[in-house]
Amino acid sequence: MARVIIDDRWLRTAEDGAVPSSAAKRSLANTKDLAKARVPEKWRTSIYGTGKRWRVRWYVADSDGKNIQKSRYFEKLSDAESFKAAMEDDIRAGRYRDPNAGHHLFRVVAEEWPQSKVDIKDVTLGRYTRDTRVYVYPQWGDVLLSGITVKDVQSWVNDLVAGNYKTELPLDKHGVMRKPKPLPPSSIKNIVRVVMCSVLDFVVKHDYLAENVIDKVITPKRVK
Repeated sequence: MARVIIDDRWLRTAEDGAVPSSAAKRSLANTKDLAKARVPEKWRTSIYGTGKRWRVRWYVADSDGKNIQKSRYFEKLSDAESFKAAMEDDIRAGRYRDPNAGHHLFRVVAEEWPQSKVDIKDVTLGRYTRDTRVYVYPQWGDVLLSGITVKDVQSWVNDLVAGNYKTELPLDKHGVMRKPKPLPPSSIKNIVRVVMCSVLDFVVKHDYLAENVIDKVITPKRVK
């Protein structure tokens, strides 16, 4: 994997080879009105003053062995340098994960997950699909993977126990939306530890996240 690089998106080397002077950099850093910064035109890029100034870029190999550029943008140089140092440390330790991977919606990845199950019975897959649609998507469908925390999942489990959860239950015979009811431990286990846990195992396997938060969640036990 290539080294991590920080780019200044606002300043460039002039055509005569002259690099931006320290005075020009200080002027740019110390003024809020970029138009008043004492930065000669020869050092200004075409996007000078627009967007976030600092870009951190690195390269990873895709499934074909080709290097793909990845990048993150920062307003402050100090934030870019901290991110660069953390990224280099993860690369050296073999802990690298694409920091943009967690920016997928849970719903999008959950719809990919069934395609990985080639040895599952249709009736079982149908039950998984129903539980996902009725119980999981209303709470997590439009949440980013990076936004799924142990604390929030535990709170959701508690709501499943109490009957205070978001749901898409079918209408009753009068056409009225059914109200959620407290779920038994067996149902909660299927929803949380089978359905949602399986999707997040798929997420970890594909390096979208480093760990499955369900492993740290407590679900109610069945009482004989």
